[in-house]
Amino acid sequence: MSWDKEIEEIHLRRKLAKQQGGADAVEKQHEKGRLTIRERIDELLDADSFNELGEAAGVPEYDAAGNLTGFQPANFILGFGTVNGRKVIIGGEDFTVKGGSPNPAGLRKSVYTEKLALDYKLPLIQLHEGGGGSVGGAAQEKNRRPLGEPVFSQSRFVPLAQTMGIVPVATAALGPVAGLPAARLVASHFSVMTQNAALLIAGPQVVKRALGHELTKEELGGPQVHLASGAVQNLAGDEADALAQIARFLSYVPDNCYQFPASRPTQDAPDRCEDALAGIVPTNRRQPFQMRKILDMVLDRENGESSFFEMGRKFGPSLITGVARLNGESVGVIANDCMYYAGAMTAPAAQKLRRFADFCNSFHLPIISFVDEPGFMIGPDSEAAGTIRFGTEAIARRFCNRACLGPVCKFESLWCCRASPFRAGRLCCLGRARPVAHCRWRAVLPSPLPARLPPRLTLPRVRKNLKTCWPPANRPSRAPRASACMKLLTRARRGRS
Repeated sequence: MSWDKEIEEIHLRRKLAKQQGGADAVEKQHEKGRLTIRERIDELLDADSFNELGEAAGVPEYDAAGNLTGFQPANFILGFGTVNGRKVIIGGEDFTVKGGSPNPAGLRKSVYTEKLALDYKLPLIQLHEGGGGSVGGAAQEKNRRPLGEPVFSQSRFVPLAQTMGIVPVATAALGPVAGLPAARLVASHFSVMTQNAALLIAGPQVVKRALGHELTKEELGGPQVHLASGAVQNLAGDEADALAQIARFLSYVPDNCYQFPASRPTQDAPDRCEDALAGIVPTNRRQPFQMRKILDMVLDRENGESSFFEMGRKFGPSLITGVARLNGESVGVIANDCMYYAGAMTAPAAQKLRRFADFCNSFHLPIISFVDEPGFMIGPDSEAAGTIRFGTEAIARRFCNRACLGPVCKFESLWCCRASPFRAGRLCCLGRARPVAHCRWRAVLPSPLPARLPPRLTLPRVRKNLKTCWPPANRPSRAPRASACMKLLTRARRGRS
């Protein structure tokens, strides 16, 4: 007796799984202007690098003789692959099968995704398009028993939360996303959505039944809603753009929190001096200027373009956040946009700062700060929004977190400031270590900051000082644990005193 019959069935399952929801369902997906999940994976990953897991998983149907007569594949695709030669874990819902609402096999594969990323310590990419569990539940299928989990099973949100502190997570909404997939979308370090996507806790029909509001998916959770709410960070023109943004984001971060970002060779000279910087900041402190022009000139250029990759532009617009490179090193960038509220910190901007600082701490990105901030936003709307609470919490979280989580030795910030001497001076003194470089424009009021040269002379010093801030020879192979951080912190404090 051999296993030939079972082996043939496995091969047949794999063949049927490639058909997804069938030719009609795939054609309907294309008519909406969307790719299938398998096409998206092939678009993002390097050619022939996808190694699928659980390909034969699904819901089989047998006749009385035990022969396979039908097969509904798991509507969640999962596997390993490479992006620009770098190994990642990638997964996403298959909208052609039950509209992405998980069947039993698809649910188990989706829950396994975060556990796999934690086990292998690899970046996680999730491409979402689908709903959560059916509102009708098991009552819709009378001939099937409900497939629940035992009461002692681990909550699905435990690995979801753990991945946020261990590996980089990048997600995309490429269609309607609701329920648990929506939670997975926002539980990420970088999220992007396309123009025809929607992020929903519950769909329009549920909202209408519960609250009486008649809204479309776009009105309820379209891009304009959630870019402003901060639930999603970036907007993509199409699916190709969304996948390209994910690949670019991953190029700035390490595989996990136990590694440092890789250095890249650069043709941009560290002592490059831009004379145009002398005319960007006006001498009149009441006049605004374009902060992004300064960022483009100071940060590394790659293939003739700035290396700055902005994240969350529509949320808390008075604060600019993103990642970039200086001398080939990955850095986090924080800058005030004086075109919005004169660069003052609002409640949304404070939440944005707190989240971005946590991200930089987790993956050892030195932070470059371009300060032009008069302080917290004032007025009745600001008071009602709790700006003072969120702002104080963001500042406290930033400096406290770096002392506990980041590598204490040689992990500091660079500051370029223009506006309030109280704001800039106090921020420079709040950290566990002083910044390695200060730059200040002529228009700034007198303050304790040491440099008083125009930016065209002082900003190149910032670029050079990055190597002092974080020389490759001093990089530990693993991030120090909390106890080691506290010992180094105590030793550093004694040395300064």
